[in-house]
Amino acid sequence: MNLQELKLNPKERLCALDGAWIAVYVKTGWEQSVAKQLSAFGYERYLPVRLSPNRLARGQHKEVPLFPGYVFCRYQAMPTFRIMRAYGVLQLVGHTGLPIPIPDTEIESIQRVLDSGLYSEPWKFLTAGQRVRVEGGPLRGVEGTLISIKSGSGSRLIVGINMLERFVAVDIAGSEIVPLFPSGQRSSSLNGRGNHVGFLNPYSS
Repeated sequence: MNLQELKLNPKERLCALDGAWIAVYVKTGWEQSVAKQLSAFGYERYLPVRLSPNRLARGQHKEVPLFPGYVFCRYQAMPTFRIMRAYGVLQLVGHTGLPIPIPDTEIESIQRVLDSGLYSEPWKFLTAGQRVRVEGGPLRGVEGTLISIKSGSGSRLIVGINMLERFVAVDIAGSEIVPLFPSGQRSSSLNGRGNHVGFLNPYSS
C-alpha cells in the first residue's frame, strides 16, 4: 500500500484493496473446506499444499496445507458473499481493522516452487542478507536473499509470505545463483557452492 492510499479513509482504503491477495486465518483442519467455500462465493483463492511425510495405509502420501491455518484469496471490495461468512474462518489478517495486502510476487513465488516438482518443505524463519537471483532451472528469475553459505553443491531457496512469517524452502543447485548488487551490477555465479536463500519482498509504505 503506497503513501497516497494511507491517506484514504477506511472505506476508500478497502476499495483500494480490491483484487489484492490477503491472508485468511482459519481453524486448523478447515483449510480445504474454507478454500472450497471461498471458491463457491466467487473468490479467487489459493491454498498451497504439500505431501505429508507420513504415509497413509496404502503407502500414499496425503496432501496437507503448506501453511496450516491460512488460506489466501483476492479481496473483493464489493463482494456477493463476505469472506467471514465461510464456516471455519476466524479473521482476516490485517492491521487497524483493515486487511494487509500480500504482494503478488510472494504468492507467485510459492506457486512456482510448488509447481517446479523440486523437493520443498516448510520453513519458519529467515535472516536478511545479500540479494540474489536464480539464473537457471525451473525457478529462473526468482530473486531472494542469501542467508548462509555451506559446502557442497546443494542450495536452498526460501520464499514465502513475510507478513505471516511463513516460508517454504526448496533445494536447488548453488551454481544457479547469482548475486545482485545495489548498483544493478551482477557477478558470476557462486562457484557451485551451496547457499541458503531467503526470499524477501518488503511491503511498500
